[in-house]
Order: sequence, then C-alpha cells, then structure tokens
Amino acid sequence: MRHANSRRRGFTLIELLVVIAIIAILIGLLVPAVQKVREAAARTQCSNNLKQLGVAAHNYAGAFGTLPPGSLGPLPDLGALANTNGYGFQYVGVLTYLLPYIEQDNVYKMINGSGSVINFDPTTIGPGWWNFAGPWTAAHTRIKTFHCPSDDPYLATQAVWVLTQCERQGTNSGRVFAAGFGVTQGSAGLLGRTNYVGVAGGLGHLSGGNVQSGWDFWEGVFTNRSSVSLTQLSAADGSSNTLMFGETLGGAQQAPRDTSFAWMGVGFLPTAYGDQDPSPGWWEFSSKHTNIIQFCYGDGSVHGVMKGRPQLDLLLVELSAWHDGLIDPVNTITN
Repeated sequence: MRHANSRRRGFTLIELLVVIAIIAILIGLLVPAVQKVREAAARTQCSNNLKQLGVAAHNYAGAFGTLPPGSLGPLPDLGALANTNGYGFQYVGVLTYLLPYIEQDNVYKMINGSGSVINFDPTTIGPGWWNFAGPWTAAHTRIKTFHCPSDDPYLATQAVWVLTQCERQGTNSGRVFAAGFGVTQGSAGLLGRTNYVGVAGGLGHLSGGNVQSGWDFWEGVFTNRSSVSLTQLSAADGSSNTLMFGETLGGAQQAPRDTSFAWMGVGFLPTAYGDQDPSPGWWEFSSKHTNIIQFCYGDGSVHGVMKGRPQLDLLLVELSAWHDGLIDPVNTITN
C-alpha cells in the first residue's frame, strides 16, 4: 500500500528572497514614520517648555511689576566704571530669574547659599556670578525645562558660553559682546545648559553710550538690564504680536558640535542676523526641528517661525520688537 509523501514543502530561495525584500520595504516605510512621530513628540515638548517660560515670565511680572531683565551686563554709563574690563558685572541671565516660577526653588536658593550673595538688582553692579561658590554649584544643575528634546546641548566639544549678551555698545553697530570662558574640560564643561534664550529685538538696546540709535526702534523685551512691563507691552505692539523667548543651539549644529549656552548666564540674542540654517552661529536663533524655530510670544503662546530668514529680514525684526507699531508679520512668517 502506497502512502502519500507527508513531508512539508519548505521555502524556495526565490520565495525567501521575496519575503526578505517585503520585510525590508516595510522597515523602510516604518523607520521614517517612527522618526516623524518622535520628532512631533519632541516638538510638542519643546513647545511646552517655551510655554512654561512664558508663564514664568508673566508670574515674575505679577510679583515685581516688570518682566525680568535680559541680563545684568555693563551699565549704560561706562565712564563711571572705567576701571572695569567688561567682565566686572553680574551677567546673570534671564532664565535664572525664572527659577522660582518653574518649580526650581531649591536651585534658586542654592545660588545665594554658602555665603555667596549675587546682586540681582539691575540698577546696581556686582562681581560676575562665576566668582561665587553657590552660583557656580547651582549652575551645574541640569534643568529639563531648559532643554529641547530634539537636541543635546551637552554634545558641544569646544566651549560652553558662561555669559551671553549680544548687543551694541557705544558707537559699535554690530555684534558686540558675548563671551564663553570655561571650555568643556573640567568643571566648566559640566555646567547646565539651555536651548532657550531671550529675544533682544533687532540689535537690542544701545548699551554703554549716551547717544540713542535708530536700532533702538526695534528693541525687544529682553535687553541689557531691561525692565519692560506687561502693561507697556500690551499698550504698544501687543503681547500676542511680540516674540519673547526663542530656541537656540548656541553654535553650529553640524558635526562637530562646537558650543552651547550655560543657562545661568544666557541672556538674549538679536534677530537682525536672521538664521543661517543649517550652520548657525552662536549669535543666531536656531533649532533641530524640521523647517521651524519655535518662539514664545509675549502672551505665552508658542508658534514656529519658518527657518531660513536672511540677515536683516525686516519681518522677523519687526516681530521681535515690542514698540515699533508694526504687527502685520505675525501670520506671514509663522506656521
């Protein structure tokens, strides 16, 4: 009696190759989709971070009557301080003032702990924050709210900017002052960093001189020792028409990553230089997001501004100024 062959037929080589090809195609389709979902989630978290900074700035203004100063840099009357070398000021940045309003009270208390007292008064001067043990220790704290999930500012290989103030001084009409001492070696390289910075308007406010400049027409809410109130902002261009905080990589984003900003000393950046995507300078707003740089407006809302704005792009400059009376660009350059 003959029995049928009961052996199971296996895959042929051609069938196996077809299956492998199908799996490869499916993986090829899946990976970009996963990356897009991941970036969308990171972009949403980044937007939430900026939103928190906006709310914190409003709460600060509710407590003190004005928004915090952009940075504590040189006083306007440098003639009375001729013995300084440009670093004889506190250089505490705007984000430091917001610590108590983003649930970082312990870090804020640490700044003035250990007998180290930083002078936060924008009308007086004091030594740089890096000269004190308390602030130096506190500045090493990594604060999640200050990080964009799409970027890792700790990849910077050359230096971390210990203070950041990009503004005109005296008769100089271009980039004037930003200093990064503290290379990534040793303790300075462990400083807590940030992807967010205040908006100074076109070129900030003329600092270190008595002659007003036409660029002051496009000054932003955060400049050297600024004190803009929400009432002033609302009565001028309006809080919903003015940039307040923006994203930054603190340097070139392509390998090798060069520099990034320490949150303790980060102040503000101008908009006059646009954004040279994909290789921005430290003086430009920038991000790792596709096509956009996210900004928090004066009303706390967050919108993306399209990348690739050229130098002296008046639409961006006008949107960053708080009292120029020009508010049309809002819907023109955002998405």
